[in-house]
Amino acid sequence: MEDRSTTRSPSARNARFALAALAFAPFTSATALAQDAPPPPVSPSVRTSIEAGLSSEALSLAFRAPIDDDDSLRIEGLLDDDDDWAAGARWQHRLVTFSGDVPLSLSLGLAADAVFFDRPDAEAYAVAAAGSAEVPFRTEYPTRATLDVAVAPDVTTFDDGEGLTDVALRFECDVTPRTTAWLGYRELEVDFERGGDEELDGHLGVGVRFTL
Repeated sequence: MEDRSTTRSPSARNARFALAALAFAPFTSATALAQDAPPPPVSPSVRTSIEAGLSSEALSLAFRAPIDDDDSLRIEGLLDDDDDWAAGARWQHRLVTFSGDVPLSLSLGLAADAVFFDRPDAEAYAVAAAGSAEVPFRTEYPTRATLDVAVAPDVTTFDDGEGLTDVALRFECDVTPRTTAWLGYRELEVDFERGGDEELDGHLGVGVRFTL
């Protein structure tokens, strides 16, 4: 089994943040292209749904439910092939909704995560600031790009951890009114007090969401 606990160099970490910044490019270009588009329908992600995702190293299951017109709750579990697992809940409040002038949805909220690593034997608990952005595309089937980010600093990360970052970029397509397929990349990473970091997943994955 490959030792994943080695400390990453500053250049590698800077490269990862640069790639994350580049992920915002599709949102900028899509916003410019869709200025004259009619208001798209409300995303299924704000309706009650269940979801399953699979990558080469991890399986995820999630449940989403609206609290009211602008607030939603997501509960999720993630298991990887090293017997590491994570569970978490995320509350988000929608700040900007789709309109003809603003073809973009923005949300902010809070996330609570618990992450357990089998090797090394370590665990971390975190309260993170969370945010998401969603941009629709004008295609035959309703299609959108979504970006979800949650970041917890050292002060709100407990036990063996001293920081947590969770980033997911997806491209989604509603293949039926109640079924959404997606392709995306997710990286859930925990920094440790002893030095180094560990990640769950970090690979391309596919998934499906069923709206109830």
